[in-house]
Amino acid sequence: MNIFIREIKANFKSLLIWCGAQFFVILAGMMKYSGFSNSKVDINSMMDQFPKGLKAVFGIGTVDLSQISGFYSLFFMFFVLIAAIHASMLGAVIISKEERDHSADFLFAKPVRRSRVITAKLAAALVNLLVLNLVTFTSSLYFIAKYNHGNPIADKIFILMIALLILQILFLCIGSALGAAMKTTKVAVSVTTGILLGTYFLSIGIDMDERLDFLKIISPFKYFDASSLLFGGSYSVTSLLLCALLTSICLYVTYVKFDSRDLTT
Repeated sequence: MNIFIREIKANFKSLLIWCGAQFFVILAGMMKYSGFSNSKVDINSMMDQFPKGLKAVFGIGTVDLSQISGFYSLFFMFFVLIAAIHASMLGAVIISKEERDHSADFLFAKPVRRSRVITAKLAAALVNLLVLNLVTFTSSLYFIAKYNHGNPIADKIFILMIALLILQILFLCIGSALGAAMKTTKVAVSVTTGILLGTYFLSIGIDMDERLDFLKIISPFKYFDASSLLFGGSYSVTSLLLCALLTSICLYVTYVKFDSRDLTT
């Protein structure tokens, strides 16, 4: 319990910054929607004039952007990207930061199994993910209610937040696995960031070229389609199974690798 509380306190300031960033993106997105809505500009016609590559970068698909649900689905990828960066970096750092700070001997000299230490750290990280997810959810509900002039979509936003949390946990475990397997925290963060950005740009490439659809299995950013979930779709069973499998593998690697590594003090 002491380790859990210590990690919560240690990550509190950074969590506030990430929550602030997520809040600002949601605020900016909904204000942008309000601006388009009040100007009576045909946003769909305007977006159709964009090149396909640019539309893919910004996640513009076939949804009706004149509706707040369609506009929100456009910004959901940015929410996922922010949450994924936070989760993966948190996972990579929280596992081995004592070695980075040369304080491992103070923690691991205690009569506590390494597995219990890792469990406490991951539990604290999970709380961080839940807080960021809750901030995203409540901020979305507030600003959508403020600017929405159509049917309420709170239930659809909740479905999206579940998908976001699943991806957060997946990226957390990817980061923790790399944090346990790599020699230094710096290398772990670099590799984790590389994997995250690589899979993100791959998702953009898939949107630009339909021939790359078979690569969706590689990019977690393609596991859940925001527009589909917002407009009556359901979770993909394949995506859920892939997330469960990858998360389980990464957790296994985290515990096994960290339990057998030589700690640098």
